[in-house]
Amino acid sequence: GRVESTGVGAENWELAETTRDIGKNDIAMVAWHLTLRTPLHPNGRELILISNDISVAAGSFGVLEDVLFDLASKRARALGLPRFYFAVNSGARIGLAKEVMYKFRVAWNQGDVTKGPAYLYLSDTDYQLLKDSVVAERVEEEVVANKEEEKKKSAPPPLPPWYNILCSNKPFQSIDLAEAQKEAKYYASVKAIQGKKTVKEFIPKMIRVEGWAGAELDHLVFVSKTTTNKYGRQGGNAKPHFKLKKGEYITIVLHKTRNSYIGSGIKFTTSLGREILIAGSNFNSASTSNEYAAKPGYEIIGLNMSGSRCNGIVQVKMEEKEVQVDDLKVETIHVEGERKEDDYPREVKVAMAKQKSALLSSSSKSSKDGNNEKQFLRFDLQKAPTTRFVRIQLSKAKIPLVLNQVKVMGFAPKEDKLDQAKLPISPYKLLTCMFTKQADFVLVSLLNEYSEKNGLPDDLKFISELNQTVLTSNAHLTKYEYGSLSLMARYSMLIKFNKTVETIMPLVDMNAPKGYSSMAQNIRNSRSLILWAMKKQMWDRGLRDTMSKSRTNPSISLDQIGARKLFENRKTDHKGRISLFGQLYQQTKDKNVDNMWKIPPNQRAFVVAYVGFHTADAGGPYRDALDKICKEVESPALPLFMKSPNNKNKLGENRHAVVPRPSSKQPHHLGMFQFLGRLMGMAIRSRNLLPLNFTSVVWKPIINDHVGASDIEAIDKMCFKTFDKIKSIEKAKPSPELFDKQMEGIFFEISGSDGKKVELCRDGANKQLSWANRNEYMKLLLNFRINEFDVQVKAIRKGLAEVVPLQFTSLFTWKEIMIQVCGRGMTRGDCDLLERMTNYSGHQKTDQCIKNFWKMMRDVFNDEQRSQFIAFVWGRSRLPTSASDFSQRFYITGHSRSAGNPDGWFPIAHTCGFSIELPKYTTLDVMVKKITWAMQNCGSVDADGGISSGTRVEDNTLSDDEIDSFFE
Repeated sequence: GRVESTGVGAENWELAETTRDIGKNDIAMVAWHLTLRTPLHPNGRELILISNDISVAAGSFGVLEDVLFDLASKRARALGLPRFYFAVNSGARIGLAKEVMYKFRVAWNQGDVTKGPAYLYLSDTDYQLLKDSVVAERVEEEVVANKEEEKKKSAPPPLPPWYNILCSNKPFQSIDLAEAQKEAKYYASVKAIQGKKTVKEFIPKMIRVEGWAGAELDHLVFVSKTTTNKYGRQGGNAKPHFKLKKGEYITIVLHKTRNSYIGSGIKFTTSLGREILIAGSNFNSASTSNEYAAKPGYEIIGLNMSGSRCNGIVQVKMEEKEVQVDDLKVETIHVEGERKEDDYPREVKVAMAKQKSALLSSSSKSSKDGNNEKQFLRFDLQKAPTTRFVRIQLSKAKIPLVLNQVKVMGFAPKEDKLDQAKLPISPYKLLTCMFTKQADFVLVSLLNEYSEKNGLPDDLKFISELNQTVLTSNAHLTKYEYGSLSLMARYSMLIKFNKTVETIMPLVDMNAPKGYSSMAQNIRNSRSLILWAMKKQMWDRGLRDTMSKSRTNPSISLDQIGARKLFENRKTDHKGRISLFGQLYQQTKDKNVDNMWKIPPNQRAFVVAYVGFHTADAGGPYRDALDKICKEVESPALPLFMKSPNNKNKLGENRHAVVPRPSSKQPHHLGMFQFLGRLMGMAIRSRNLLPLNFTSVVWKPIINDHVGASDIEAIDKMCFKTFDKIKSIEKAKPSPELFDKQMEGIFFEISGSDGKKVELCRDGANKQLSWANRNEYMKLLLNFRINEFDVQVKAIRKGLAEVVPLQFTSLFTWKEIMIQVCGRGMTRGDCDLLERMTNYSGHQKTDQCIKNFWKMMRDVFNDEQRSQFIAFVWGRSRLPTSASDFSQRFYITGHSRSAGNPDGWFPIAHTCGFSIELPKYTTLDVMVKKITWAMQNCGSVDADGGISSGTRVEDNTLSDDEIDSFFE
């Protein structure tokens, strides 16, 4: 469980059920409501368990931890259940920022740690940094200080990582290191030593290059820290500016000419291997080219022009400075089985990634000044005999690495690619035996957080800008002995992997079923390691390339009154004719899909005219219609979805979720499911999100992911009750006779998610569950549950595929594709995004009225009320996923008519303009009451245009085969 606030004050905290990914807890306390089963108590005994979470703040107590402990204890007493507390602590927490806390040192009594601490102290350097924030007095204790320093010097250094390298002509049979050594023809033990070294670093002057071109290159501007040099004549269209990164400089200029003033264009190569082209459209057809390179230690800051000819470059010598960088070396400790004289002589080196951006691209050109030296740690096996297999194993790792003569992930030096006499070992392989899947998830989530604000990085300097608290305290990251070096290498690997995926995506059919393409399946299995920025880049490109160039944009007449009567009469629109969803379906199902649905971002697929209402659709009625259609989709007014079992029973997770109705598989049902898929594709393209409460059982098949038992339990907590009962009895190892007796009355027939009986096999209603067929029963039960909604979801996926390229959806996790269609809801955290996208007119941001407004949104309203407010002012209940996806900003304007008596007026919303006229309410309480009443009672979009004409629909037109109602 977790705690969340429902208002102002401690009394408004309450428990809430939750699930979290590993490492994502935000308080140091967890509570569980458990049911424990034993053979003696197969029905289980319930209890409340509370425990510290040592992955957060070392498991120590704070305000939120105390609240959770108190509420969980009260729940145990209220339910009459025993409460257990597991005290799991890993040290205490000082209430200081870690950046400050780590600067404090401990002085021990008489310099002896066994006699306890005497006081905390700061060094002179740290005190100067913190003197404005601490109260301290100088202490002179030379003897104690010297003893402490002497003890530090005498203490053994931390054990460096040890590697064991084994060579053999045959594959290694044993996982155990000692046994593998006996199999090896050659064995060496080495240790890695981390230190520092001083290197020279250049300080370039160039900042950027600007260019203008048409058919030819007309105009160039070189901008440095001290000068601005212009070349050519005015004219041409502006080209994207070429901005140099910190420490980057231009080393090579490739100039092409067709006897024009500057030429057809110039390709610049930088010290980082980047190639940037500023050129006209005739560049590739130009016949004459010249390449000019700067001398080592020099950078190019301009061109050497002679009249209308470019004869060379202007280069200047760069300043240098000495900097300290990490250094990694190896020391050989033990060798057995050195190469004999008659062995074929060769050189074998095993390379491990060290650091820096040299890892990012194996295809980058080395600069001619020699400063782009590859950073690798090498284990030299020159004395090893010629063997086919090499095995690398860390001393503390259980996973060995067995490699033959192949290159993995492109991290070997370029010259090793074709030489079969060498054996490059990938850093990917070395680091994978140290990093767990959970650690990779943490790294990816941190990089996603960074990339959302700054874009995908080109080098490793971003590591210092990540959330350092997570990097230094997360349980999955703190156990690695290499510290920053291993993180840098692993991030290099992740970025390289992402760029490799981007390269091969056009060559792989990501829609291939499981078993048809190992490459596609491997990418799908690694989707959680693909960065969101990379996915979005490929996704946006795919959407742009498949966008329709012509538009239909029809006017759709929707009869709200007729659709509302369907609800009032508690009838189900089986064939999609009376509901708003059905009316839209009937009017658009035969239109050209490309022209109708493949629309640009922030555009509308159609124009809404509400029959009998004063509506002029400038966006508000359109968003309002989509919102109401989604509510219909999840309601009994349509035969498509139903409440999940957990929703019906108010148990477990997803208590507000819906699932496809398994019995709805007639052609007219599947046509409506397919149409829903088109709407979802339109939502992705236009960013007009749909508030649908689907779970992973819908989203996973859409992205070609496997639905598992955990996904089924997330919608039906009780579905595997018999399954679990079998497992628990099996552990007790009963006799077959006893098992059969306990399973009396259980047949190969179960209730589906809709409550209807389903036979798991032929004549299942008469087939008794027994010890002999228990495995068959469990297999059939699991298979049925996993595939229960296949027919309906395939129809949705078919409709989605008509509108968006499914090639790229397989890159998403199910939560990511859900966010693309539905957004993130409207949580307290989303108020920050809304506030950033808000402008004010007639109010000031500092006004008390505006402060009360944001306090209401964050602290008074719950998630449902926040969504209701967004629907009131914008006609949609969910915000876009990011600031760049907003089609317009939110405006809070003054309410001129309420100047004399603001508390007597209600707010006025303009859904088309995403704005609200807000009276200057005198108190927060008045504001909450007025806005709540308005958004609950003024949901219709009306009174902003002429009366729309159109045909009324009536529920008495339902045919005889539509009389069944799904209303309860």
